[in-house]
Amino acid sequence: MSISSTPKSGRLSWRPWQIQRRIQVEAALLKIVKKGDPSYRVEANAIGAYADVCGGESADLLKSLMIRESDNEVIRRAVLRAIGKHGGAEAMGLLVDWAAPAKPQQCRSGAVEGLGELLEREELSKEDEKTRRRDDYEVSQEGSRRLQLAALMAIEKLGPKAKSALEEVDKLSKSGGPRARSMAMRVAKKIREPAAPSEKLGDLRERVSKLEKENRTLRERVAKLEVDEAGAPEAEE
Repeated sequence: MSISSTPKSGRLSWRPWQIQRRIQVEAALLKIVKKGDPSYRVEANAIGAYADVCGGESADLLKSLMIRESDNEVIRRAVLRAIGKHGGAEAMGLLVDWAAPAKPQQCRSGAVEGLGELLEREELSKEDEKTRRRDDYEVSQEGSRRLQLAALMAIEKLGPKAKSALEEVDKLSKSGGPRARSMAMRVAKKIREPAAPSEKLGDLRERVSKLEKENRTLRERVAKLEVDEAGAPEAEE
């Protein structure tokens, strides 16, 4: 959603039509999130989009969706990623639990990705940070390519703070699959060499570009939902 900046205060403000549009977006997405959808993938996308729109306000609803079953755990994976992306430090326990070996592999990768997202926003306690690094280390040791890549993505976000994982990342850069080796080499470099200001600026621009693309996709989804809603027959009294 585009927003404007008021000249005097410099604060971001919503125009009336933007507020109305946001309400429509939330309502359309919430309907799918609460009732589900015949397509698990559409439902998972709606969960992620709703969390993006509502941010931390969606935390309780997201947690309630963890009971839903789906093919390849696409629903729980979407929920875990969204919780990591928008939840606070209190989400750490849930994500750690779902990253444990006893959980389905697909859920574990979603939880590890969520932990990486959480780390970008929240200052964790030393104990939580220690737990998170241990989980990333354990996951990186396993043979699952999906889990290894998820762990590397999470470790990468730590940068120089992940020095304790450097030895294992180096090992993976030599013994992992082609994609894991390439990614491990990149992660090891980031651990050894802190990003220059220009690189950080480039990362921020890339993230902004990604958000703009997601925003366009979200508007397209809402437009389709509105068309479908308008064409649906009204229920009889």
